[in-house]
Amino acid sequence: MRFSRFALGVVCAACGAGPLGGCGLPRDGVAPAGSADGPTAATDAGPVTDSSVAGERIVPPGPTMDASGEDGTKDGGLDAVPLSDGFADGPPPTIVAGGSSLCATAGLLFCDGFENGPGAWKPVTTGGSVALDGSRAFRGAHSLHARTNAVPGQNLPQLYAHFDQTFAQALPRPLFVRMFVYLPSPVPPSVGAFIDVVENAAPFPGVQLDFRPPTGLLGGMGYNGLDTDWSSSTDLLPADSSACIEMEIDGPPSNIVHVFLSGAELPAMQHALPVDVPPLAVLRVGLGYYQAMSQPESDLWIDEIAADGARIGCTR
Repeated sequence: MRFSRFALGVVCAACGAGPLGGCGLPRDGVAPAGSADGPTAATDAGPVTDSSVAGERIVPPGPTMDASGEDGTKDGGLDAVPLSDGFADGPPPTIVAGGSSLCATAGLLFCDGFENGPGAWKPVTTGGSVALDGSRAFRGAHSLHARTNAVPGQNLPQLYAHFDQTFAQALPRPLFVRMFVYLPSPVPPSVGAFIDVVENAAPFPGVQLDFRPPTGLLGGMGYNGLDTDWSSSTDLLPADSSACIEMEIDGPPSNIVHVFLSGAELPAMQHALPVDVPPLAVLRVGLGYYQAMSQPESDLWIDEIAADGARIGCTR
């Protein structure tokens, strides 16, 4: 059963106007500035091959910033695939919230702390709004703020409020996408997606991470040809704090999805997609509900969204 379709409303590279299937959304997305030859790097340093230490701790700098995370420690996952974060051994580094955005010096393929406006991000909304504000920035002065409207009845509407970034060329495989996510309590009574990575071609298959009621358990989904659904029974997206979430999507032949919370892999969230992962070129971040239950307005903030071909971690 599909719990969410945040994938609806894919923004494509410039390929002419017209509806996307039955969604009625435009197919006029734009590539990031300077991306004519591929994904834009955040700095001139280019992609890096080293990363931080697993199991990172997030420590707030003071009473005005609440940012914390949890280590994934439970058993489970795919026995045939060893759990390996590829990071060096040693004590976990402290991840301090606040200060300036680290994207400019991160040396990653792509990183955006939303300090310079929306840029090439395209807002896509139905029953909601998406904007940049300073109320829940993990670093710097701004973060993405997605809000969906209240649902008064039981008609199960589709609601989404997100930013789309479309790249001129496919992102690398394996692909790592990292972000800091702030979900305020109480957890909404509907499955809410906060990150999608999508192919920029019909039928627009993609992979998604979401939170699930009533406690905010982490889940994932593949759709439009990657059809599968999975979730953890214990790993939560922490509420009322900025959680460092990283998703790894391996390409063929393994086609495994891995999820990291505060730098540590969550074994129960390791999942094999049913078919080969296609080239993925669209990042989508925000908040989306495929079938929203009766609920009040809901909010979610995302900051320091990054993508690379190697582990990113939480300290850059």
